[in-house]
Amino acid sequence: MVTKFEKRAVAWLLTAMMCLSVIFSGSTVAYAEDNGPVETAKGEAVKKNTDAEGGEIQTGTEDETKISDAEPPEVTEGSQEKKEDDEEKTETEKDAKAVEQAEGTFGDYEYQVLDGGTVEITKYSGAGGQVEIPDTIDGKSISSIGQSAFGSNQDVTQVELPATVTELQYMSFYKCNNLEKVIIPADSQLKKIGGSAFFGCALTEIDCSSVQEIGNSAFRGCDELTSVTLGDKLTSLEGWAFERTGLLTIQIPQSLSVIESGVFRNCGNLKEVILPDSTVSIGDYAFEYCRSLKGITLPSSLVSIGEGAFYFSGLEKIEIPESVTSIGDYGFWGCQNLSSVTVGNKLAYISDFAFGYCNLTAVTFGDNIKKIGESAYALNVNLSEIDIPKNITEMEYGAFRNCTALSKVNIPDTLDKIGGFALYETAWYNSQADGIVYAGNVLYDYKGDMPSDTVIEAKNGTLGIAGYAFYGDKNLKEIKIPETVTNIGDFAFHDCVSMTSIVIPDSVTEIGEKALGYKTKEAAQAVRNARVAGDSSEKMSDFTIYGASGSAAQTYARENSFSFVAQETDNPAPEGLRIVPEVTDNTYIIGSGDGVTITCTGDLKDFVNVMMDGQVVDKSNYTLREGSTILTFTTKYLDTLSVGKHRVTLNYTYASVDTELTVLAKGSNTGTNGTAGSNTTGKGTANGTANGTNGSKALVSPKTGDQASIILWVLAAMFAAGIGVTVILRKRSAQ
Repeated sequence: MVTKFEKRAVAWLLTAMMCLSVIFSGSTVAYAEDNGPVETAKGEAVKKNTDAEGGEIQTGTEDETKISDAEPPEVTEGSQEKKEDDEEKTETEKDAKAVEQAEGTFGDYEYQVLDGGTVEITKYSGAGGQVEIPDTIDGKSISSIGQSAFGSNQDVTQVELPATVTELQYMSFYKCNNLEKVIIPADSQLKKIGGSAFFGCALTEIDCSSVQEIGNSAFRGCDELTSVTLGDKLTSLEGWAFERTGLLTIQIPQSLSVIESGVFRNCGNLKEVILPDSTVSIGDYAFEYCRSLKGITLPSSLVSIGEGAFYFSGLEKIEIPESVTSIGDYGFWGCQNLSSVTVGNKLAYISDFAFGYCNLTAVTFGDNIKKIGESAYALNVNLSEIDIPKNITEMEYGAFRNCTALSKVNIPDTLDKIGGFALYETAWYNSQADGIVYAGNVLYDYKGDMPSDTVIEAKNGTLGIAGYAFYGDKNLKEIKIPETVTNIGDFAFHDCVSMTSIVIPDSVTEIGEKALGYKTKEAAQAVRNARVAGDSSEKMSDFTIYGASGSAAQTYARENSFSFVAQETDNPAPEGLRIVPEVTDNTYIIGSGDGVTITCTGDLKDFVNVMMDGQVVDKSNYTLREGSTILTFTTKYLDTLSVGKHRVTLNYTYASVDTELTVLAKGSNTGTNGTAGSNTTGKGTANGTANGTNGSKALVSPKTGDQASIILWVLAAMFAAGIGVTVILRKRSAQ
């Protein structure tokens, strides 16, 4: 017989089991703060309602709040009558709306009634000539001229708009080629002129004083349009709005801050542009081909000048204000009357082709400019002298190419990078003697014919080797590059077919496109003064690069599939360069969420990079902190590694040091990390190992996602305990 005590014991045990099963349940319970979002099963944001009416949970859209699975409400007699009344009311409203949306004909006009009770003219079919649009139709005000309502009408010569019209829609008077005049009354309510509204018309003038928006290409191709009045209510003047018009002058109102793309492009008669001091941006091609525009004052509010903004315009001089931070490519290209340019101090980069093919006789650079872009000043045939300030460190490809009168070039010692042909066909270059030509501290070119089996030793202090410097020099056998060189430009040794190997010092941090080990394909023909076409090159077989482990040379060799031979550096490594095993992890379990930290005695200032199995690891995949070097890989990166052993190499300017990292599969357990070994390599030092014991990052608690197995173990144990208690109690009862 089971006693009350036995029953209670079993009940307590079962209750405990049920509580634990709820606590360790596999489902996820989310607790939201009073106003915080909660994620639903579909990932939708649900917001807790904190209104006094009840605190319901509502989703973000109307459709989401519909209850689709609920029982339909009971229909009573009263509710049925109400439903019928509602349906009758709905039908009445539909009939009224149908009347309101009615379409009709009134004289020469087709129209429709809009929601607000006003009328939109949808088509004109009259005889043309001088057209006076009425104020009302059937007692309703006309508020809109619809899309293409007068489109391509060749008979209309004049249109008078009623004051009630607020909008001229897209293409409303498109290609009315004989429309010479549009009368807009002084009390006009016109706010918007849509895109291409007057495209290709014969208008000579128009007053847009009341207009707030002028759409894309609104007056494009109005060749006879010489005068436009823009009011201070204008807030939007879209691209190409007045392209290819006959405008003579234009004054932009204070209310407008952006001159959009192509707005006045091809306005060949435009002589004067007045920009307000609210202007912050001039868009791409805004004044392109404005050949009569001799000058323009750029306001101090201006920040950016777009691509080709003044391309082939008639400017004679220009002052870029201090406020401008960017000029787009081809910004002033082809301004063949432009003789003087002054650049403000906030501009950091002279963009590609910015002032090329002009008539510059002098150039002034701002104090903040760091780089001169590709062909930025090319083809300025009257430019005789340039004085490049110390703040400029780079000139790109063809920067001053074909400036034939340029005889005096002052390049600071700080400029360390020059692109190919930057000074080609200048008087300065043509006056240089055959052989190696330097521009400042950059080895710029080898001029003239090179003898067979030539060996060149760049002078100590050389900072860079210019792009295309030895391009096509087939007799170059060897070059000795000093430790001072930091960069080798694009195609610098292209077609140097006699040079089958090169030694790159670890001071070089940048090697340009196809700079080493490439030649012109047999089917193509190398042109000395021309840029290499992308598909005309091929790799030289058996080309070898020598350099330091972890250097730019090794990276270039790997990325271009060239043979690489690691060399010891000339600087001896300090004694004791090693991995510190006591604070270095050498085991990682995928998905564990634990990072891997490697500590090295090397000074952080000498650190170059870290490699995993010979591949340089991107800087975004680890963090660094001093003491001396403490490197921690991100778990996101570690989870991409394959299971097994990996070789980690820390590269310094003087040596490299290795350690081993073992990656284990997800769910693995470890005891101790064992020893962290290191191998140091550097000239003047002996290879060796430093072994030690590293504390384990053992799994001491289950990770998220392991709860299912724990629940099973807990329930099984409690079930067994319950059986045991029952058996013991029964035995006691039997005794």
